[in-house]
Amino acid sequence: MEIKNTHANKAESYDIGRPSYPQAFFDYVYDELGLTQNAIIADVGAGTGKITKSFLERGSSVFAVEPDPDMMKILKKKLTPYTHCTLIENAAENTEIPPNSIDFIFCGNAYNWFDRNRVIPEFKRIIKNDTRRTNIMVATLGPDHDVREVYADAFLEINKKFIKPNPNRKPNISPPFKSDTFVTKTFPCVISESFNQFLHGALSASHTPTPQDRCFDEYCESVKRLFEKYSDHGTIEAHLKLWCITGNVENLVY
Repeated sequence: MEIKNTHANKAESYDIGRPSYPQAFFDYVYDELGLTQNAIIADVGAGTGKITKSFLERGSSVFAVEPDPDMMKILKKKLTPYTHCTLIENAAENTEIPPNSIDFIFCGNAYNWFDRNRVIPEFKRIIKNDTRRTNIMVATLGPDHDVREVYADAFLEINKKFIKPNPNRKPNISPPFKSDTFVTKTFPCVISESFNQFLHGALSASHTPTPQDRCFDEYCESVKRLFEKYSDHGTIEAHLKLWCITGNVENLVY
């Protein structure tokens, strides 16, 4: 099956610039959702393992599925010490995870990029069929739109100028679950970023330039000027919000 890589040449920036999930999220998953240390989790679209590592540190066993070879290199380096982790370099639509073996499926922002006609049957194949409880979460971490950053408009103008078309960049942002079958939980958080983190956060987006693009240096300089204008003592503040939508695999919609 063809694997569309929506974030090619983004692995290093992704690992440096993407923020970690707040601790309150993991408390919610384990304390309120009832996930245990013995749970077997499929982290599908694991990226560079930021969330995967936290699941492993809690004692859970994890299948980390990631199709991007550069991100997989970072995953291997980061997660090698964990014997209860299985790395699979493949697409979400073909995880190669054994059938009826997973307690909980986690998908971050990656879910919007999956082919639902293929991935939903795959999720139903791998999830344990002995329970009707909550068994899948789709989580999105992004700007907190209730807080308007002072640099937001300037940053938007930079990205408009340098955005590059990507034929693979066609996310499906429609709701993942049937109406009234899911629970939504949000976690506001504030992060303080150095220039290196801020720049790589910008570069980690699928639509921003890569080092192979002629406009790459100009884009980085534009982001640097913005950072210097709005930063305070070498850091810039960002207000984020984590949206977690949790439900049952049987209620996913195509």
